[in-house]
Amino acid sequence: MGAILTGVFADEKANSIVAGLKEGLLMNQLKAVALTILWSVAATLVITIIVKLLVGLRPTEEVEQIGLDLSEHGEAGYEH
Repeated sequence: MGAILTGVFADEKANSIVAGLKEGLLMNQLKAVALTILWSVAATLVITIIVKLLVGLRPTEEVEQIGLDLSEHGEAGYEH
C-alpha cells in the first residue's frame, strides 16, 4: 500500500527530484508492486519444490498417527 501511495502523494515540495518524475509515477509504482508480487510467488514456488524434493512437505501417515512430537523429538508435547 505504501509503495502505491508513494505515486499518489509524492510532492516536489518535499523532494525536488520528484518534480521530473511525477508524470507516470503512479503507474510505475503499480508495475513495481506487481513485479514484486510475481517475483515473490515464483521464488516461493521454487523454494517449495526444492524442499519437497529434499525432505518432503508432509510426514508419512505412520508418523502422523504416532504424533510428530514422539516420532521427531522422542517426547510427548502434551501429557496433561
